Amino acid sequence: TRYPLVTGVQTCALPIYSLGAGSSCSADGARCTMQDKITGLSWSKLQSSGQPWNTAWATCAGSSYNGQTGWRLPTQKELMEAYTHGIRSAASINWMTEANMFNWFWSGSSRSDATYYAWNVSLAYGLTYYVDKATPSPVVCVR
Repeated sequence: TRYPLVTGVQTCALPIYSLGAGSSCSADGARCTMQDKITGLSWSKLQSSGQPWNTAWATCAGSSYNGQTGWRLPTQKELMEAYTHGIRSAASINWMTEANMFNWFWSGSSRSDATYYAWNVSLAYGLTYYVDKATPSPVVCVR
């Protein structure tokens, strides 16, 4: 079955997100990563339900999640692409629940005209808005 990535623009066979090549999961399911087959990015589980932006940045940068290094906050564009690529369809108990995806996640992208703000994105809706970096927001990391 083929599903539209963006209605009327292009289609791609699902699943786009999988625990296939490039993805991994510990035996107990506690440390799963999910890979976007289009961008090649690996996505961590929810790392925090709420941290200020500087702490979120450090959490990802210093992470050795699932035995891997090189983690960072996703950009605003990467979070929005994840929504467009159907990340919500990959929701699972072992990785990230659909309920988690309704949160507004930190991006690594600051507002260009006011750098004390950064962009947040909802993985469930693909919506984005800016928020003061001191405000706690959920954290997911990519590599």
